[in-house]
Amino acid sequence: MTQFPEAFLDMVSPASRDFLTSMSQQAEGPAAANQIVVSPGGAVFTSIQAAINSISDASQQKQYVLFIGPGTYNEVITMKPWVSLDGAGQDEHGNNYTIISAPGGNSDSSATVHAASNSGLSAITVESTYASGNTMNACIDCTGATDFSCYGVKAIAYDSASTACTILPVVNNRGNVDPGTSCTVALFDCTFIAQAQNPRSFAIALWSVAGGTYQVVLSTLTATSNYVAVGGCGNPGSGSNLLFNQCNIQGTEYCLQTANGSTVVAMQCQLTGPVGPGVIVK
Repeated sequence: MTQFPEAFLDMVSPASRDFLTSMSQQAEGPAAANQIVVSPGGAVFTSIQAAINSISDASQQKQYVLFIGPGTYNEVITMKPWVSLDGAGQDEHGNNYTIISAPGGNSDSSATVHAASNSGLSAITVESTYASGNTMNACIDCTGATDFSCYGVKAIAYDSASTACTILPVVNNRGNVDPGTSCTVALFDCTFIAQAQNPRSFAIALWSVAGGTYQVVLSTLTATSNYVAVGGCGNPGSGSNLLFNQCNIQGTEYCLQTANGSTVVAMQCQLTGPVGPGVIVK
């Protein structure tokens, strides 16, 4: 089970900190291959979504963690508040043993994992793969999720050499012109890759479309075309706040960009690629 460092626990809310601390001390796990153990309760499932759906009483007073065994789970996940997912850890090369994978789609709601408030992912790889005809590949959609966190998560979105796609490892509020729909997200020791093969693909490792607040620490963000991080792109007047601390960020058209009243700050980061006007680099 995941042991969370103090630097990560300092990024989340007090309620999440208490839960994550207790979570790392629980006796359940590790789960067997292709097995999900729900704690508390000890129920065992082979589908992540079925395990989530079995929980009807999650709250701040009764928070749940799903211990997910090694293997590839081919399903789309919709999380619930106060329910977190903990994978089976990493090998010596930093690759997660637990993988959640699903093909993309053609709508703004297409994503492999739909985040929820007061929840999180740890030691999990999330993939959004190309399937014939789809144009939207997103891994983790944070729309409307407050106090959502990721630790040791790898998110990889793919396109096709023959088809231009929008590929987004992490995103919020696509297609939503109302900046009042906000999210607050903490990302620690993560890897986000927008793996574009088609030069016309819109590839962004982290796209905060409107009303997003992201704190990103000790993480790697890479896009093989277009932008790595954008604040407030596409919605006039919308505002996002993105803080990158000790990250490795690489992009082709832009490494970092900000727009429409948003704030992007990079502190002690390694930046490879052009930095757009208005980005604050310290």
